Amino acid sequence: MPQITTFVINLSLTFCQRKSPAKLRHTSIGFTLIELLVVVSIMASIAVILIPQYTVFNNTQDLYNTSTQLQTALRTAQNNAASGVVCDPTYEGGFSADAKNKASSWDVVLSVTGGTPPSYSFQVVPECANTTNPPLPTPQPLAAYAFPTSINVLNVTCSNSVLTYDQPINDFKIQYSNITADAVIGCGSPTTYDWTKATIKLGQTHGAGYTACVIVDKGGGISATDCP
Repeated sequence: MPQITTFVINLSLTFCQRKSPAKLRHTSIGFTLIELLVVVSIMASIAVILIPQYTVFNNTQDLYNTSTQLQTALRTAQNNAASGVVCDPTYEGGFSADAKNKASSWDVVLSVTGGTPPSYSFQVVPECANTTNPPLPTPQPLAAYAFPTSINVLNVTCSNSVLTYDQPINDFKIQYSNITADAVIGCGSPTTYDWTKATIKLGQTHGAGYTACVIVDKGGGISATDCP
């Protein structure tokens, strides 16, 4: 009798542990429609928060990179002037490759072209010392650096201990003499004033309005800071 009871119990357990094919098919379903809608809603909410933050971060990086590139160009012009880098090392044309072929200065020229929004760029350009005696070569400028479309030049300000002057952006020039390597700040009218500092204010075309100021001192200092 106990053996029959044990057999019945084992048979019952085996039957209970089995699952019908219908039930197996039911439990293999991964997600319900409601669950999928909840996940999609969460992902959309996260995207709404993160995408604007990513755009702000990206534009801020563009601002920082442009500021760094402009400082690098200014230091390149300054170092070339101090080192007496020539306009064209391969040219002789009746002159020996001596001081006649050196650049009298190395300049950083800021340019803007029309459009919506306008396009900004800067370029390191040498000025030959002997341009009155052709056929000295046309100065070969370094490749222009074009600003990202997210960055523009808000203004250029020249100043000294007495005056502050807002300079038109196009063709603004910082010139480094090959004699002293000091900066000649090329503000327009009034040209008779001895400008001691130029401030180039960079900003974002769109976004949170972050700004960066690249500051050039007549004595040769080059720095960047957040604009006031």
